[in-house]
Amino acid sequence: MISQLGHCFGQTWRVLATGLCFIFAGIFLVLLAGLILPMIRGLGGRSEVRELRAQYATHLACRAGIAVFVILGVIRVKVHGRERLRVPGRLIIANHPTLIDAVLLLSLLPTTDCVVKASHTQNFWLKHTVAATGYIPNVRGPRLVEECVRRLRVGRNVLIFPEGTRSPRGGLGPFARGAAHIAIGSGLDPVPVTLRSDPATLSGEVAWWRVPEHQPTLTVQVGEPISLGEVVGRGAPLAQEARSVTALLYDYFERHTDSGRD
Repeated sequence: MISQLGHCFGQTWRVLATGLCFIFAGIFLVLLAGLILPMIRGLGGRSEVRELRAQYATHLACRAGIAVFVILGVIRVKVHGRERLRVPGRLIIANHPTLIDAVLLLSLLPTTDCVVKASHTQNFWLKHTVAATGYIPNVRGPRLVEECVRRLRVGRNVLIFPEGTRSPRGGLGPFARGAAHIAIGSGLDPVPVTLRSDPATLSGEVAWWRVPEHQPTLTVQVGEPISLGEVVGRGAPLAQEARSVTALLYDYFERHTDSGRD
């Protein structure tokens, strides 16, 4: 009986704590967009310098946000291979199982150019942060690829979620070919970041207050760069290379996430 009561209390607390976390997240966003980022813009400097300062401020806000989730007992976080994110000029590709994946990865990356949904540029809560940081809207076509390649070539990191939205529970969504075109255009082997939630939480198909019975652990596994030499540079048409690279990336994540498990 005591263990059942403890279990019930723990689950109820995680529902309340999750709500508190989102309230804190809203407060952080307001402070970031309304106070900190305008102060950073006032420091002057070239646009790229201002963007990197804003990205670092956003990184600190994300670290604070994830810390709140952990301190309140909503999640645990484990990170493996973090040192592979410290090399500049890397194309970082991740799957997207939970609502807070971008926040979690930005908390690990002091500066990075994140590819975000184009709708974020119109979102009241996010548009000022997106503008100040120089995050890249995921518009279709060559403009996205060209901008990402340009930034990679000057030593900036680019983070992209090929699914474009949260993964279906227990699987992967289809990968758009933008990540493949960026990898081909930049000549870089992408760094895969596998995200897992055990048990599943904050997925796209379940309301945020439907917390799991046990405290979930979010695991971040940063892998070695995926070599594209077998499918790129053999004289095939660009569209065919992009399909091959997309299939290679999808196969990697399928084998390294819950969707690849029995």
